[in-house]
Amino acid sequence: MKRYASTGFISAVFMVFVLLFSSCGGGGSSGSSSGGGTNTYSGLTTPAQITEDNAEEILLSAFSGGDLGSGISGAFSAVDARKAQTPGALMVQRVALKVRDLVNREANGVCPAASAVQTQNIDIDGECGGSLTGTINVNDETGAMSGSLTYSNFCEMGARMNGAISFSGSMDLESGEFSLNMTCTNITEVDAELGINVTMTGTVTLQATETSMTMVMDIYMRDNAAAESFLMEDYTLTMVMDEYEYSAETTISGRLYCSEYGYVTLSTQDTIIVYEFDEYPSQGAFVATGASGSRARLTFISSETYRIEVDEDGNGDYEYDSGIIYWDE
Repeated sequence: MKRYASTGFISAVFMVFVLLFSSCGGGGSSGSSSGGGTNTYSGLTTPAQITEDNAEEILLSAFSGGDLGSGISGAFSAVDARKAQTPGALMVQRVALKVRDLVNREANGVCPAASAVQTQNIDIDGECGGSLTGTINVNDETGAMSGSLTYSNFCEMGARMNGAISFSGSMDLESGEFSLNMTCTNITEVDAELGINVTMTGTVTLQATETSMTMVMDIYMRDNAAAESFLMEDYTLTMVMDEYEYSAETTISGRLYCSEYGYVTLSTQDTIIVYEFDEYPSQGAFVATGASGSRARLTFISSETYRIEVDEDGNGDYEYDSGIIYWDE
């Protein structure tokens, strides 16, 4: 009977699973679009008019793919929105890691039985109060898994969480392949010390092998304290690991809706490359396209610098060039 457990790469994948969110302003008229979380998104749903004034905010919000190998937890310190980015990153990371750890624990903990499918009840007390309850089903022959979890004022490291998760997927110890489909329903995290009060609803799909990962996200996120929200729709992050170069080649695509500006469509112009021990990518570029062909490009010059260019009138020429900007400025 084949037994399933965590591999080093699976652990690495979930350390990559840090999605950095940032506020894009408040207000705006409501609308509707397809994708997870749109029932609660109340910001503008028309294409954003990209300008010199808002380009950096939009681009740094759009580059929310996560920790690309070096343990980034609040990478975009170049903007005032850093504090707003961090709650989303922590929330998604904690939720994904909890699902991964619980599944691995149950897959390793079940005893061989006549039935390959083992059902385990989950009832965990938070280290500072509350509970995490649910059910996990693990097939210890095929690696298939499914389940549901409910956070009830669950407290860890001073942060309290409420809400529900359902998930399904599989893992294969021999091939290193891993898949996870996760639906989050009104997952709220509150941390008074850090000033965090965020709610997340939507879906995340992840496919991983020993050397690659593809993640698709349809997520609505709201900063309850600031009354600001955004939506990531069909946001796709792909990564190919190079174990010899200690680097990852990354692309991003999809839509980002900002409550004040509307949405932009994302595309990768040049593959983004980040090395394991660097905080920021060393090369690559991606583009955000908005209303009337307006667009902005973020180019990674080195692990310490980047450049922003803006084509406000959509004529194909970037009229504005920020010059070299240091991440730590």
